[in-house]
Amino acid sequence: MSVWHMQPDIAASRRQHKQLYQVQGRYLRYVGLVALACLLYYVWFFCSSASAASS
Repeated sequence: MSVWHMQPDIAASRRQHKQLYQVQGRYLRYVGLVALACLLYYVWFFCSSASAASS
């Protein structure tokens, strides 16, 4: 096993593939916002349906 496999140089990888890391950041931010929107929708839906059922 080479030294690279034991301890990768993250900083060099970021410098070498700068555009890829930027796209990855935007993608993860987008996926996170979609997941947050889904979570908030389901919390709102189940809380509003539970309060409507108890009324």
